[in-house]
Amino acid sequence: MRLSTQWLIAILAFGLCASCADSVQEKTSTFIPEILSLENPASSGGSLSRLIADDNYLYLSWVQKTDTISTLYYAPFNGQQWADPVNVSSGTDWFVNWADFPVISVNDPLVLSTYLKKSDTATYAYDVRYNHFNGETNKGKKDVLLHADSTNTEHGFVSVVPSGRDKFHIVWLDGRFTAGHGHGTSTFQEQGAMTLRGAIISPDGSVIESTQLDSRVCDCCQTSMATTTNYTWVAYRDRSEREVRDISIVRKHRDHGWEDPISVSNDDWKINGCPVNGPSIDSFESNVALAWFTAPDEEGVVNLSFGSETKGFGPKIRVDNGNATGRVSVVMDGPTSAWILWMEPQGDKEVIQLAHWSSDGTKHSEVTISEISPERASGFPQLQLFQDTLYVSYTDLSSGAPHIKLSAIPLAK
Repeated sequence: MRLSTQWLIAILAFGLCASCADSVQEKTSTFIPEILSLENPASSGGSLSRLIADDNYLYLSWVQKTDTISTLYYAPFNGQQWADPVNVSSGTDWFVNWADFPVISVNDPLVLSTYLKKSDTATYAYDVRYNHFNGETNKGKKDVLLHADSTNTEHGFVSVVPSGRDKFHIVWLDGRFTAGHGHGTSTFQEQGAMTLRGAIISPDGSVIESTQLDSRVCDCCQTSMATTTNYTWVAYRDRSEREVRDISIVRKHRDHGWEDPISVSNDDWKINGCPVNGPSIDSFESNVALAWFTAPDEEGVVNLSFGSETKGFGPKIRVDNGNATGRVSVVMDGPTSAWILWMEPQGDKEVIQLAHWSSDGTKHSEVTISEISPERASGFPQLQLFQDTLYVSYTDLSSGAPHIKLSAIPLAK
């Protein structure tokens, strides 16, 4: 399906707004968040934590590495206590990467989990495998191959969201056309490009409606998904013939299918390799907030923009304090406001920052969550909202071995 005229006009308008983004006047109001440390069920050595939430539970997932065995766990939290961790899957042949992590999604009572499994001895030869099961009975399909190609190439950077009452939308980066071209090649060859693909996991756990969404994207940046009233949104880092790696959006209407991808950040960041720094998108009713890292002028910048189903995106709002590291995460708490998480240097230290912004450029608050190692092993901190409390998960390396930490920030006054 082609883009609606209304959406196309809105996107073109965003292009004009983006060019004058620096003119957005920052306003401030005062709210000082309280940061509480929350115990969590992950053992020492755990890493790659992810957070999701539904109406009833906050879910923490993580990977535990013991010798050569990697195990994916998740545990539900009802706001008061944790349930026992669930051992989802384990293996000695997983591809475990600091930036490309297993994910879970819950469409109660169904659970979908994904992880990466080596398909060959080559470094970047691995597949996306998934488990689809009933969380109450633990019955379902296990270790299923997500994609139909049989190439020993990269497949990963998965995002999943529930769809309807019993399905899941899933997207991933698919390297089936990259065989023989090398990892992260900077030469434009259409048949050698990383692609973005999407599919639906049906109620019985089968892959249906698998399709290519974009024929050329950045090789190793995370994807992100959100669902509004009428659309499923996918945010990802694109890749042009000129090696411009800006952020694009592709949407699926619930009745009419996928639309064409549209570049939305318009940063003109030209870089001859993947920055491993994907975007984050979240929704509230028919509205979305998009956060991303960019560095067109050789300085790391974290931007935020608000959009909707019909009005496109507004101006870019720069949220960092200078020379940001990125690794962003965003959640909306209203139709025109969002909390954004990112990493940046603070003096001689690296820190996790959290800020609350509105679409009119008002910064309501900003706080440092924690110091964190800038090393790859610290991974990507994540933000989630559950029952009027924000939760931040991250990997702490201060004691040598990785350890997952969880902070809670109550919002109710």
